[in-house]
Amino acid sequence: MDRKKIELIATIVLAIVFLVFLTNTLKKISKKPKVVPVVEKKIAITKYRKPKTEKEIAPLVWGRDPFVLVETGAVERGAPMVLGGIIWDKKRPKAMINNEIYKIGDKIGNIEIIEIKRNSVIIKEDGKTRKISLD
Repeated sequence: MDRKKIELIATIVLAIVFLVFLTNTLKKISKKPKVVPVVEKKIAITKYRKPKTEKEIAPLVWGRDPFVLVETGAVERGAPMVLGGIIWDKKRPKAMINNEIYKIGDKIGNIEIIEIKRNSVIIKEDGKTRKISLD
């Protein structure tokens, strides 16, 4: 067989494969989608009842309302500074003091955070430095 006959046979085979592919695609496109019947579900609406006992109220209490603005940073003189935890990072350590998170340089009233170490925080108040440690 010479080269032209082989090319002709290959072209015919490819044309047949293309036509089969095209007809199958057109059949899929021309089919109408099936209509699925919609089943209506009845939803029971129950009336809300306020909880009366303490056991019923306890799961509903979440703590502080996130939509109420609470002024932070107001620390009275002599008020205890409670170190709750330290988020250690060499470049940007943070400390949780009185349930608020602070970084180096932040101020809590007239108290400034000077240094945050792995287990303690150094603060400065009225020119005096003091160390608060994790207990």
